[in-house]
Amino acid sequence: MVASQLPLELWMEIIENATHILGELDYRTYDPFHSPSARNLEQAVAQVLPTRYSLTLVSHFFHKVALPILYQTLSITDCNRLWSIMQCLDANAARSRVSHNVQQHALLVKRIHLAAYGVGRWPKSFAKPLPGTFEFSNLIIVGGNGNRLGSEEFEEFLRNNFLKRCSAARSIDGTYYGLVGRDIHCLHFVQSHKNLKSLCSPLWAWETSTPIPDSFKDSISRIEALAIANFWPFATVPLTALPSLCALRLIVFNTSNLRYVEALGEKVTFLDVTSSLSLQINLDIFPNLRTFMNRVGSEPRSRCIARSPHTGLVRVAFSDQSAIPPRRRFKKGMMEFTDRSLFPQLKQIRLIDMRVCRRFVHQNPDHVKRWGSKGLDKGIRLESGDGRLLSDLIP
Repeated sequence: MVASQLPLELWMEIIENATHILGELDYRTYDPFHSPSARNLEQAVAQVLPTRYSLTLVSHFFHKVALPILYQTLSITDCNRLWSIMQCLDANAARSRVSHNVQQHALLVKRIHLAAYGVGRWPKSFAKPLPGTFEFSNLIIVGGNGNRLGSEEFEEFLRNNFLKRCSAARSIDGTYYGLVGRDIHCLHFVQSHKNLKSLCSPLWAWETSTPIPDSFKDSISRIEALAIANFWPFATVPLTALPSLCALRLIVFNTSNLRYVEALGEKVTFLDVTSSLSLQINLDIFPNLRTFMNRVGSEPRSRCIARSPHTGLVRVAFSDQSAIPPRRRFKKGMMEFTDRSLFPQLKQIRLIDMRVCRRFVHQNPDHVKRWGSKGLDKGIRLESGDGRLLSDLIP
């Protein structure tokens, strides 16, 4: 039987399953139990991209079938790659305007990943304008990793020349402090992204005297997930004014601003804390909390949250910035959650970064076996970043 005798939709499903990345297009990028972390996504895309590309070269039929999956996620690792991708998409857009038989590739893009790691990948300035005026009309996610994409000047260039083409996105994720913009640029950004539900690129603060237009309050009413960097920047807009908000990422947060978070109370079902400060957050102020994500810098988990019971917590994720987390910190950060007297409903504990998982398991195989067995005896899975049991990584 020749390939073309099977329906196109069936072949697309076969190829999607063969090159599937769990959670690749889930807009809930803030939740590692629904969408892969930035680092894990980079690794997964690097693994499946050669297969996706090779399938487009098999035949004219397979090119047509596999092309939407090839363009599904664009992983952009440096400035030159960004420019070359935009140049190719612009040339394709021009051809599609001339011939109806040419599919516009920009419409196939569902996720754009910007990698900020590595010195020299992103410049201080960028003289060449990005080619074309096309937009990513079917985009779901713009995400990435790292703290900064070049200089503030270059980030402003990206806002004006790249992100404005991503206005269809439902999720903007990544710890780019200046990418969304400072001051009034934050307002313009949120208002121009009408489909935005998850904004986990920090909205940085400005002077509290800056007036907040009423139209902005309407714009943020649809936000489900929000990152707060250092303090809530919209002093005249309380968090309680966000009726859809259920997920919070606290970045370099401090104790003096916890009152803004505590006011949410019952609304929060997901909480992500990135801090090495002694916050001592009581999780019981969020009675409906189901997932807790702890990103550890230099301090153990016990300095971040208070040792208090929570009867509804189901999932705990743990991300350590160390190449290999010390065994003592790992135990204190994760294994204390196996205490059934404190967390009777807990089902999953996950170490997010797969590279960290592999290194930690390699150096501590006996401890991982023992802790994994201890967790399973209590009905709790100790997992790696891809959802497998951490003990399964032991050679």
